[in-house]
Amino acid sequence: MPEPRGDPDQDIPALLAQLSQDARAFAAAEMRYARAELSERAALALPAVAMLAVAAVLAFATLVALLIGLVVALTPFLSAIGATGLVCVVAAVVIVTLYLVSAQRLRKAFKTSEDPWPTQ
Repeated sequence: MPEPRGDPDQDIPALLAQLSQDARAFAAAEMRYARAELSERAALALPAVAMLAVAAVLAFATLVALLIGLVVALTPFLSAIGATGLVCVVAAVVIVTLYLVSAQRLRKAFKTSEDPWPTQ
């Protein structure tokens, strides 16, 4: 049987006070540990987030260039206004379709038993 630790002559209020002090010290140490771990992970993630932002900007620029190229390529057949209109309408149809499909999937993914927007 292990030997009891601490002063056997301590009374209950003193032991409770020591327990409270130890609990506060433990909580403070855990908070420092969690803060340090979060800082380390953030430092590791920051370059990746920056690269994702640059990739998103380049992807947007590429999409704009593609749409402009489509307008230029279709201009001899439909005139400048017709080509611009066609490209904009097709892009709008793609945007709305992607929005509706993603909204439906997100509703399904986060559906609860009390969902105010039931899916069909």
